[in-house]
Formats: sequence, structure tokens, C-alpha cells
Amino acid sequence: MGLTPRLLQGHGTSNKARRNIRNALNKWQPVRQAVLTYRKDGSTFWSDLRISPVADSEGWFTHWVSIQRDVTLEREAELARAEALAERDSMLARLPGVLFRFERQPDGRWFRRYASAQLEALTGFTPAEATQLGWFQEHAHPEDCDRILALPDATIGHPESATEFRFRHKDGRWLWIRGIQRGQVNGAGVPELMSIWTDITREKQLAEQLAHSAKLAQLGEVTTGMAHELNQPLATISMAADIMLLQLDTADPAMAPMRERLEKIIGQTARMANLIDHMRIFGRAESLPAGPMDLAKAVHAALDLLNSKLTLSSVQVTLELAADLPAVVGIAIPLEQVLMNLVANACDAYDAQPPRGGTERRIRLRAWREADRVLLEVRDAAGGIPEDVLPRIFDPFFTTKPVGQGTGLGLSISYGIIQDMGGTLTAANVPGGTAFTIALPVA
Repeated sequence: MGLTPRLLQGHGTSNKARRNIRNALNKWQPVRQAVLTYRKDGSTFWSDLRISPVADSEGWFTHWVSIQRDVTLEREAELARAEALAERDSMLARLPGVLFRFERQPDGRWFRRYASAQLEALTGFTPAEATQLGWFQEHAHPEDCDRILALPDATIGHPESATEFRFRHKDGRWLWIRGIQRGQVNGAGVPELMSIWTDITREKQLAEQLAHSAKLAQLGEVTTGMAHELNQPLATISMAADIMLLQLDTADPAMAPMRERLEKIIGQTARMANLIDHMRIFGRAESLPAGPMDLAKAVHAALDLLNSKLTLSSVQVTLELAADLPAVVGIAIPLEQVLMNLVANACDAYDAQPPRGGTERRIRLRAWREADRVLLEVRDAAGGIPEDVLPRIFDPFFTTKPVGQGTGLGLSISYGIIQDMGGTLTAANVPGGTAFTIALPVA
């Protein structure tokens, strides 16, 4: 090379590498270091430098032995590989989802070889955590797990397939995932599977909300048609009762029971007519603009519609509505939907409890003004919600009810309805039960 070892270094030689070598020599310790070195003509090459101290027969170190090997080609290959991996990761980062690569082991099991960095943004788990044995089984929904685990073997030799499943985020909430898989056999004859995961939770939620809206619209159409047919006989019954009441001899004490019965008929037909009119506009709620509304009136309307459920569940309702409540900004029918959902959930919570003699089932609805908002609390004494579950109850598709008895969308939709009105819906455990609080702006 034409130079002494000291002169092999140049401006590109790493200072850290030089320090490592110097410190080892000062301590008479062996050292191995990759160093950028210079030839006499100024060209560079990478060398693998190995230096070891040599001791005499008495154990005193007398000199060093150094072996220097040109590793330029190896170093360039490493740099090229690193650049290729960086380019690959950059390209994968632009994908709309998370990329997985699986290989089938000789024992038939599938091993996750790669997971792109977007996994953490999607699920909260790092790619390293995803390679742990049993990771998917631990976090996939029990109803979907076996079906998804059977997909790799079924995919090999077939065109790409798509499937949807539920997966628990690291923070505990459930996600809906769409997975697109494609299987193949690589050059070494090993079956492998490529899969891309995308988050479709919002898509699912919007689809459910659309279906919910469609049901309400259909209900509006049906009840509008029924209203005319039902109101006519109701009007006839009410009119006949009115005429009979006018014809009764008010001075005759014997007619008092008959008068009470007729008055009850008139009152009940009026109530039925109000319910029919209320159901007729129930399906048109989303087309109504937000504006000043009477909160107490919405509370009474919701309870009227839930009268049968409250009776079947043997639940008593206590109303504590402040007499001076101002009007709030909102839409009456959607607010009634929210109240019906909260009260119905409380009834379901009571029904899920084992029978307890002498225990009163009661739901308290309390409303009061607080600064520029009106707060409405729906409180039960049905045992409360587990603390680890409470932060997730407004998540789409999350439910504590048994399979088949809940979609997990009632509270999520209720949360969105109140939010669209400019308000908030919160939940908290209270002694013996749960309290949901609706806050709406004062009109």
C-alpha cells in the first residue's frame, strides 16, 4: 500500500473506530474493528482489522500481532442491502394497510415472518410483538379466530381472497379488519402467504348507521300509512264517547260510574292518537334541523313509548326535572331515541340480575341547569359496569350483553347523536349502579 499503518487513516476514518483501537491497545486487550483505510494514491477500502497482544513466557506482553483483511465488497453488499431494506420499508409505509408475510413450517404450522411498521398505528402492537406465539389467537375475536386461522391452508393454490374479522386493539377496543390474502409456493418450495390488513371499523359503523336510518325511514312510511287507518276508528270511538257523556244525566248519581268509564275511554283514545302521531314523525328525525326544544317534553315522550318495557321489567321511574329548565338546542326525536336506549339498557341490566326479594328496581331521571348547559342524568342501581369495561362502552360493536342480544352500536350511535347536537354523553359508576349524563347547550 506504500504507507505505514499510522498513515493508513484519513479524513473519512471514523474517530470512534480509532478510539476503540487506541483504548484496547492501551489496556493490552484484543480488538476487532472495521476501518475505512486509505491507499498511497488516495483511494479507499474497508478493512477488517484484528489486533491481539502477545505475552512472553513470564506473562509479560511484549508486542501485538495484527491481521488486516480487505472487506470492501462485503461492506458494499451490506450497505446495498440496508438501502434496499430502507427503500422497501419506505414503499410499504405508503401501503393503505399492514403487510404480513407467513411461511408454513414442516410441522404444518404457519409462522409470521414479517409485519410492516404500520401495524403499531393500526393495532397498537409493534411488529416484534406480533411475532410472539399465540399473538393472533389472544387478540382475535373468539367467534372469528378459528375461521381466520384456517385461511392460509385454504388459500394456497387459489386466487386472492378477502375476509373480515374482529380484532382487539392494544388499548382494549374492538376493530373490524378486512384482510386480503394471496398464497403461493416460493422458489424453495415453501408455501407462503401475503396478507394486507386494513381498518374498516368506521366503514362498518357507517353501514350500521345507514341501516338504522333506513329502518327509521321505513318505520316512518309504515306508520304514516297506518296513522290514517287507525285515527279514523279512534276518532269515531272518541266522538261516540263524547256524545254519550253529554247525554248522561249529570244529576243522576247512578250514572257516575258510567261517566268515569266514558272519561277513561276518551282519555285513552287521546293517548293512542298521540302515540300514533309520535310514531309517524319518528322516522323523519334525521331530516329535522336542530333548534330550541323542551327537554322535559322529550323525557315524557320517551317514557310513554317505553311504558310496556318498564312494566315488564318491574322498573319504577323517578323524575326530578327542575321546574325552571330552559330550552336546549337539539332535535326531539333523536334525543328521545337516546333516552329510550339508556332507559332500556337499564331495564336489561336489572333483568340480567338474579331475583332478589324486596329489592326495588328504580331508574332516576334528573335534569338541572349548569352554566350554559342543561344536564340530564339517567341513573340506575343495577350493579354498575366493570371499571375495565367502562372506557370502551361507547366504542362501535362493543357490548356486554350475551351473544345475539346486542349489536354493540346502541351507545355508539347515541354518543354520535348527542355529539351532533353540540352536546356530550358520558358514563360513570355510582354507588350501586351507573349514571349516564347528557349535556346539551342552552338555546
